[in-house]
Amino acid sequence: MPVTIKSALKNIKDIYMSDTSLATLLSFERVIDELDVYVFKNWRLGELVEGPIYEKYFITATFMWPYEDMPEPRGGEQLLRHNCTVTYKKDLMEMPVHVESEADFKPGTKMPKNKKVPVWLVTISMPKKLIVDIEDGVYSESSNDIENSHGQEIDNDSYKLGESVITESKFGDLKRLVTPILTVDVYTSEVGADRNVIVLGIPVLEKEAAVDIAEFAEKSYDWVLDADASDVVNSENGEFMVFIELSRNPSAPENIYSFVSDLLNLTDQKMVDWNFVYYKSKQKLPLSIDNLRDTIILSPERYAQLTKKPHRAIDTEQKKHITNTAKIGQRGK
Repeated sequence: MPVTIKSALKNIKDIYMSDTSLATLLSFERVIDELDVYVFKNWRLGELVEGPIYEKYFITATFMWPYEDMPEPRGGEQLLRHNCTVTYKKDLMEMPVHVESEADFKPGTKMPKNKKVPVWLVTISMPKKLIVDIEDGVYSESSNDIENSHGQEIDNDSYKLGESVITESKFGDLKRLVTPILTVDVYTSEVGADRNVIVLGIPVLEKEAAVDIAEFAEKSYDWVLDADASDVVNSENGEFMVFIELSRNPSAPENIYSFVSDLLNLTDQKMVDWNFVYYKSKQKLPLSIDNLRDTIILSPERYAQLTKKPHRAIDTEQKKHITNTAKIGQRGK
């Protein structure tokens, strides 16, 4: 269905009737400005036609450009570097024709006929975290990371963030936030000896989403021994890690597969999108119960023998160090 002048004007009217929507749109525009998108050709010519649309972790808006004035793609690349998604689409805009004769009116009316004009529609989905942190002045451009505000609370009401509880999420709320790769036995356990505990790791692009997933895992599955989210970015890709610990036993493959299956309801992904890596191997394997069963060492005795590691618990100082560095230490380093 083509965009119409009427629908665009109604969207603008709705924004001006809502203080929250207007404030959100101004903050949305501020992020675009702060990331220097407007230095690229034609980006200032965009006109809002839809949005802001609120999702659990993102705010989305669609802008329109005349077909001959396509915004330079390098401006969109600026947004992609900061975990936004940018979608370009060729479309048609219904506009009234210039009236020159009676033939230009709709039959029986004095309303001009419409014509379809080619346009570019650019849809931008922006993380709420990015909007809030730029608004609060805690965004670090040089590191592409968000600095820790040391207890500073985000004003959720300003952006309709609501409670951060994954059980209240809807299908697709975690879309674009969860990287479909699972690490198994790559990290060291915080709750017991490695021979007895399997540690899973899941990369997530937003801290709030990582916390949600960890809380969901801990509250929803009785086989989860512990679940936690890292407090700082753990990789060059700007990802946080969710760590989930479970007992090393024959039921582990089915439990792991069940958890990922449930997670798919929120990520809008398919199981064929998911892979896993095991221990020191860099090989990515398709995530399936059979592959998990064939790869993971499920016997504590066999694990201790093959890894040649002593059976030891983590002492208090090590736990403190792990907490302070906000990640579980990687094995073999």
